[in-house]
Amino acid sequence: MFNKKMLATSLTAIMLTACGGGSGSGGSDGTSVSIQGKAIDGYIQGATVFLDLDFDKVLDSNEPHIVTVDEGDFELVVGPDIKECVKYVPVVVDVPIGAIDLDKPEEPIQEAYQMVIPPEFALTTDSDLKNVTPLTSVIWSEVESELRTVTQQPLSCQTLIKGEALRKDIAQRLRDQEVQMHTRYNITAERLYGDYIDTNDTEAHTLAKRLIPGLQKTYKETKAIRDENPSAIAFVEFFLGEYSVEEGYEDKWYRRQFIQPSTGNYTSNVWEMSEDLETRIKLFSQDQLVTVQRNGINVETAHGLIWDSHSSNYQCASAEALESLDKPYSYGINNTVYLSVEDWNTCKAADYEQGSVEQTVLLKTFSGQQGELTNYSHHTYNSATSSGLEYLIGDESLTKAELIAAIKTKGISHDFYDESDYGTSYWFRTRNQWGSDPTQVVTTHDKDGNWQQSHYFANGTHKKLCGQSEETLVPCE
Repeated sequence: MFNKKMLATSLTAIMLTACGGGSGSGGSDGTSVSIQGKAIDGYIQGATVFLDLDFDKVLDSNEPHIVTVDEGDFELVVGPDIKECVKYVPVVVDVPIGAIDLDKPEEPIQEAYQMVIPPEFALTTDSDLKNVTPLTSVIWSEVESELRTVTQQPLSCQTLIKGEALRKDIAQRLRDQEVQMHTRYNITAERLYGDYIDTNDTEAHTLAKRLIPGLQKTYKETKAIRDENPSAIAFVEFFLGEYSVEEGYEDKWYRRQFIQPSTGNYTSNVWEMSEDLETRIKLFSQDQLVTVQRNGINVETAHGLIWDSHSSNYQCASAEALESLDKPYSYGINNTVYLSVEDWNTCKAADYEQGSVEQTVLLKTFSGQQGELTNYSHHTYNSATSSGLEYLIGDESLTKAELIAAIKTKGISHDFYDESDYGTSYWFRTRNQWGSDPTQVVTTHDKDGNWQQSHYFANGTHKKLCGQSEETLVPCE
């Protein structure tokens, strides 16, 4: 039995790139704002704190910064021209060689590292003080690495301000990480974002110390890989598997590497590491996404594999997504094969006749002056419910006109309320509605008769309704 969540990152990027609505922020009133907090492993003196406007963890000339003093204290003043960004970007702490950790003031820090706290809008703490620690760093690293593989949007102050859907995604992923921390270590959100030295929280302090070697290696190897790939989005992350919300990780160190040379093209891999973080033990997972335009069609090809400890082999998924990208109506099809393999090269060479194959027909409807995605549907066929479109798999001569004509033979309607299954094994339809408050309402229903509706409000809150029809929706249990 394949765990088809294994390609969640790659296949999400392939199967649905949704366009979120949102409005820009107002102009500046000419005043500055300040961010106050502490840099804590022990309390760190001599570290540089900065507002990371472009999410690259590199201090740029336009990014406000300050050096920590006393017990790791800082007050970062942000000018009126960029103060709108304070809520939407991370705060990074560069801990250089020679800085002082007050846990051991007689031993200046010998190896540089970074710490970070997530953007303010996504935090679940009400504290005005930003305590930047190894604990806040590890949960944000997990969220950010996931985001790099599932969104085609660059991460920056402006994309966060304008991207309502992206903000919601980040907030939910951060909450998932907070739940993981609470489940594994009984560390509540309050303790996670707190000053564990001031509160004498020995458990949190010990846990933070355990994470430092990974932060040091992350800093060193990310710098090296960015030097090798200066025009790409690239990073390395060392993490303890027990913190991950993903399945399959053990209580060991892992090394994740991600390189994105251009939008729609990336490679990533995760290796199990030795305890000293120097030796790669075993490849845990690997993913690749390649995007090209061919004969008027946008073609995205993804390969992914992950180690399956139950079968002592790798699970592999290879997917090809073809889409017309027209407006107001777009047509596409995803071809995916699942199989068991011994290595990455075998996965990349996967033949659609070798494994379990799925085909999903994608329909999208765009409307409004900005061409917002208002409706989309997925109708999935498997080996028991043939689509009749298998001949499209691997056809590199296929044109856009031929793709659209082939999909139209299925007769699938763009109508959100159409509940015909068209011979599929599963289907769902989603509708986006935009407004002032709620700012967005997302409604989904599927083949099993399940309805869900999420309301997102201007103050950042939301509610979720569930039911067996649109008329019977009630708050979800």
